[in-house]
Amino acid sequence: MYHSTIMDPAQFLWAFCFFVAGPIIFLTSAVIVARRLVGKPMSAVTLVTALLCLGLVPAWTFGFWAIGKAFRPVMFSMVAESNTVIAESEMRENPEGEQFTNR
Repeated sequence: MYHSTIMDPAQFLWAFCFFVAGPIIFLTSAVIVARRLVGKPMSAVTLVTALLCLGLVPAWTFGFWAIGKAFRPVMFSMVAESNTVIAESEMRENPEGEQFTNR
């Protein structure tokens, strides 16, 4: 049985970023900001990076899902239209009853 997350390294990397690296970065940033609020001294670069991570990690994670949900029907219709044009041109070029392969 083929399982795309196991077999496809790119999908495995995305899943790792979404479900492992993202939450770890977010929680680490929350701890850094909490330590700063308690009064622990830290550099401005560390604090700015932590604040950016608190905003950007959720926006990155949920933003990709929202973008996919919004644009998936548009992309599907574009692919279907392109495939229809290719199929119609192949049917015109090849007489009926003849077998052909289009890749």
